[in-house]
Order: sequence, then structure tokens, then C-alpha cells
Amino acid sequence: MVDGIWVKLEYLNPSGSIKARIARYMIERAAGRHLIEGISDGFVPGIFARHGHLIDEIVAVDSDAAISEMRRLAREFGLFVGLSSGAHLLAARELRARYPDLRHVVTFFCDEGEKYINDYFLGTGSGG
Repeated sequence: MVDGIWVKLEYLNPSGSIKARIARYMIERAAGRHLIEGISDGFVPGIFARHGHLIDEIVAVDSDAAISEMRRLAREFGLFVGLSSGAHLLAARELRARYPDLRHVVTFFCDEGEKYINDYFLGTGSGG
């Protein structure tokens, strides 16, 4: 549990994360458009386009805030996760704050932090 949010470390599954198995197409298509994979700048993943009617709400998360949260998770909890995991926790906390009667809020940390080492953890890239 992190900040009162139940978190599943999806990236630790032996077969890899769901994100790792399906994200290649999304990443290649969205490369260079935005930092967080998802709905942004007119990019709508096919899975959302097909199943969007099942979604009650979309929570926007700022990329810089997600980077800060990713770093905090590493520093305070020893969770070496990626950018979208930071975004997931921010969105989950916002939903918990909006709906205080919810008994449980669950999110997934899908990605590892390895691919972000140079840019966001070592201070050598644009996010350092």
C-alpha cells in the first residue's frame, strides 16, 4: 500500500507486464508526441477507442508531476518504477480525494524505472 492506495506491481509478473506486452504499438505510434502513454494530443489508443463506453471518467496528469511522483516513489518507498506508474498514483490519489466514501482504490504500477535512468534519475537529461 502506498499513500493509502493499493498498488499491484504489474511489471514484476514473470511474463512481463500487460503494458510491456501490448505497448509496443502504442509507443511506436506516439513516439515523440508526449511523455506519458495515453490519451494526449489527439492520440487515442485503440483499446480505449473500442472500450471507451466502459470508462466513467478520465483523470489528466501533468507529465512533470508524474516525473516528480516517480522519483518520490523511488526515494521514499524504494519502488523503481516508471513515469506512467507515477501518473497512476497521482490519478488514484485524486480519485480517492474526490470520492472519500470509497473503501478501496487500486492502481497498477506497470513499468520499471530502468528506461528512465539517464533522463530522470541521473540528472543528465531534460528531466534532471
